[in-house]
This record gives sequence, C-alpha cells and structure tokens, in this order.
Amino acid sequence: MKLAELLVVTGLLGVVSGSAHSQISSTPDGHLFRLKLVKGATFNYQLTSSAEGVKLVAPVKFTYTNVAGDVADVSVTSGPAMINGASQAPANTSKAKINSMGKPIGKDVDSLGSIAGVIFPARRMKVGESISQTIPVNFGSQALKVTTVHKFLGDRKVGIRRAAAFKVTVSATGKMKVEGENAILSVNGTGTKLFDVTDGHLLSSNISQTITTKSKDKKMSTTNVVEIIRK
Repeated sequence: MKLAELLVVTGLLGVVSGSAHSQISSTPDGHLFRLKLVKGATFNYQLTSSAEGVKLVAPVKFTYTNVAGDVADVSVTSGPAMINGASQAPANTSKAKINSMGKPIGKDVDSLGSIAGVIFPARRMKVGESISQTIPVNFGSQALKVTTVHKFLGDRKVGIRRAAAFKVTVSATGKMKVEGENAILSVNGTGTKLFDVTDGHLLSSNISQTITTKSKDKKMSTTNVVEIIRK
C-alpha cells in the first residue's frame, strides 16, 4: 500500500470521527447533545487530507432519507476521492439506521463510522467531561478498530456563530497489505471539532495524525492533517 492509498484510508477516518450532527441545548446542569433528525435534510462537507506533498480531497454528503420518531435512515456518500487532482477512489455510500444519540439500530453497526462518528451520552455533559467509544470500521479489505475520545471544552464564538468545542483524540489499529506483505497499521491523532449551537451541525474538524505501518522487515511513519469543512 502506497502513501496515496494510505491517505484514502486514513483520510476517511476523518469522516469516522468528524461527521456527527447534534442538537445542542444548555442548562446550568450542562449541555445535552442530540442528533437533529429531519427527513430530507442534506449536509455537504469537504474533506482534505495532506501528507508529504500528497493531498487527498473528497466531498462528503450526509442525508436523512427517512425519519420515524427517534430513528432515522441515513445515507452518507464519500468521494469520489482525488489525489493531487487525479481520481483515486470512486464514491462510496453507506446506509444505516441511527437514533437521536447517534447509536446504530439493527445490523449496520459498521456504518456508524461514516455516519455519526460519536454516540452521545443520555446525560448532559459539563465542560471538561469526556466520552469515549471504540468501533470497527471497514474500508474495502482494510479492517480497522477506531477509538475516539471527545472532551467537551465549552462554547466559543466563531465569526457570527456560537459553537460547542471538543478536543478530539483518535487512535486506530488494523491489519493490511503493504507492498504485498502483511503489516500492522496504527493511527494516532489529536485535534478539535466545532459544532454550531444554533443548528447543531458540525462546522469544522481538524485532526493531525501520525500513521505508522509495520511489517516483518520494514517500518514507515508519516504525519498527515485531516480537515473537514462544512460547505
């Protein structure tokens, strides 16, 4: 697996950890985060992943196709992915059912990564509190286990908007083929996410990641930055 292919996999990890849509309410007891489920609502983002002169760019489209009470059918299309302006990977669509906390309903648990990226707690969150989750995510033949920790930093003003800010820590491990050899992939990253308090949707996510592949006779490490911007 070459660097460009690694960026497709690890760049899409940005979707895993970044595309939640939440409805945010605040009281003296803390903030309550919920997904705002509206049939037909569509949200468009641009994902950029850069490392060592290689730049991946991919659109991400998030759509609620149906809503019934506290459960929604969701469709997320990622791609087509471009590497330095050349087509690298076709568009891929994931579908699942989730509730208003982002919890997957039914068998499509693996799709959670590209749909919500976080399961919000039933309780309110206070500044300084964290939530952690580990989920399996599959990109083609690459199976990864991704752990994400979100630490609530509080509210801040972003331009004319008020946003809820989170510090994010991401780690992922899995097995893959590198130049025909079995290898272990590990990803470790930190960054920040901002959610619009008024409409609840992700405003931005910026995570710096160190990617390491280790095979029998070779070890390679590189750092890339994954950014998701709401369009």
